[in-house]
Amino acid sequence: QSKFNVKHLSTLYQDISLEEALNHIGEEAIQATKEGYTILVLDDSALINTTQSLHYAMPMLLAVSHIHQLLIKEDLRMSTSIVALSGETREVHHVACLLGYGANAVIPYLAQQTIAHLTDSHHLEGLISENVETYTNVLSEGVIKVMAKMGISTVQSYQGAQIFEAVGLSDEVVERYFTGTQTKLSGISLEMIDKENKSRQTPKSEYIESGSTCQWRKQGQHHAFRYANRQVRP
Repeated sequence: QSKFNVKHLSTLYQDISLEEALNHIGEEAIQATKEGYTILVLDDSALINTTQSLHYAMPMLLAVSHIHQLLIKEDLRMSTSIVALSGETREVHHVACLLGYGANAVIPYLAQQTIAHLTDSHHLEGLISENVETYTNVLSEGVIKVMAKMGISTVQSYQGAQIFEAVGLSDEVVERYFTGTQTKLSGISLEMIDKENKSRQTPKSEYIESGSTCQWRKQGQHHAFRYANRQVRP
């Protein structure tokens, strides 16, 4: 804060739609850049500290890409940097997408705090600083591997390049928020994204559901191979 002109923009929203929230944060980003802020931090960390009515964090990738595209259209993108201070970021793919859609830096604070907690509770050996550094290095090496597969050698060439194909997003969402991204299959609208986002962040109990979107679990989502190892009665 003492060396850089930093502006924190909250990605939380409450009594409005996701579209309205994106419009609002976009206006804030443009105004902040015009006022001379050289670093915009998209921040959802207030979500874990708020004691007010239920808030929702907009998908970080959607927020980053939206602001990145807006600043380009306003000819302001070279005047500021975008930092994603994100609680949902935890995997290499998440970091790769955020960088690819405009983020200059990514801070997976919740994953780092989780590592710190696991170290404090003796589920992980070593020092907190060393374990967090190891996690950070793993993410960095993972992104480098992704870049290498695309034949890209520098982060500057990868950052904002959007070398992805969208699957399952409507043409309207891609055109407005991920402008220039290739897409062959259309999909859900912004309203559906908003509904799913709010549903995912609405606590149904004090425990995290044990379901999985990646592999079959008894209480998880339906998968085509769930009956693969047992006889299916007609």
